Amino acid sequence: MMEFLQKKRAASSMLGLALDGGRLEGVVLRRTNGSLHVLKQFSVSLALNPLTGDPELVGREIRNHLDQAGIRERRCAVCVPLGWALTVQTKVPVLPEVDVAGFLEIEAERGFPYGPDTLSVCHSRYRSGSGEQHATLVAVPRNHLFQLEKALKAARLKPASFTLGVAAMQGAGQESSPGVLAVAIGEDSVDLQVTCGGGIAVLCSVEGAIARNQSHPRSVAGRVSRWRAEAKSLRARRVRATFRQ
Repeated sequence: MMEFLQKKRAASSMLGLALDGGRLEGVVLRRTNGSLHVLKQFSVSLALNPLTGDPELVGREIRNHLDQAGIRERRCAVCVPLGWALTVQTKVPVLPEVDVAGFLEIEAERGFPYGPDTLSVCHSRYRSGSGEQHATLVAVPRNHLFQLEKALKAARLKPASFTLGVAAMQGAGQESSPGVLAVAIGEDSVDLQVTCGGGIAVLCSVEGAIARNQSHPRSVAGRVSRWRAEAKSLRARRVRATFRQ
């Protein structure tokens, strides 16, 4: 899982939140005897934009939705839109392991259009079929996370982590595991992730991919077929998909 901010973990229950365009989805999970149980869930449209709206007002709107759903859990794990993320691909040369982190930092500074102080960056390394090691660098603007965190705190919530939803849906697995194409179809966008060789090889989002005059996500079939070909070249043998309506 790609996490841009992670805080102390504990507790047996947690609220999971996911932003998808103008929608906010949530679920309360409780761990009992090693199993997770869904206690409550909701899906609502937000009138205010969490990035541009006043954090206090956005927080009040979120709090109202939580109260209407009867949710009192304060600790939350948050999935941010993949559309917020920037990605860079790079080949990792043969280096001592202690030098790889420094190399990836340099690649991030060279590849992203913004300075490192303005971005929250993480990476995922994978090995291609030829045996070469590559890395997918992913960055989210710190101000996006800061604004969202202020709104959540105004909603009397305690964010424990921020991550990308599609990355949370499918783990990277082992280097020897077959590739997996994960597709998350949201309100008006489609997120794609290809995992293979122990890491994330492809990560992208197409905004506005869902045709408004269509009632079914098949309207993105043409674009998905292109991704499918790319996933095939990376030896992705399985497909996982989620539909959020």
